[in-house]
Amino acid sequence: MIAAYAALGVDPVEAVAGTLLFRGLRYLVILALGLPSLAFHELAAGPDAGQGSRSARSRTALSARRARREISSRSRPASRPSSTTGRPPTKT
Repeated sequence: MIAAYAALGVDPVEAVAGTLLFRGLRYLVILALGLPSLAFHELAAGPDAGQGSRSARSRTALSARRARREISSRSRPASRPSSTTGRPPTKT
């Protein structure tokens, strides 16, 4: 922004001052509008908002344990195919 002002022929000191003034006012407006909005939304949401309920977390953990148990308990073939014939060995 300073380079743009300098390219337009503005004194460098005034360009820096204008840039700092612009940025300062911009941040002031953002804070003036944003902080009350943040406070309003945080208070309206309640104390436990965003953390999830314990029951939802426990349900998620329970379903993950069930999925792991199901994967580990899937039946695996009792014997592997023979490397020479490609067929499973016969039981004797």
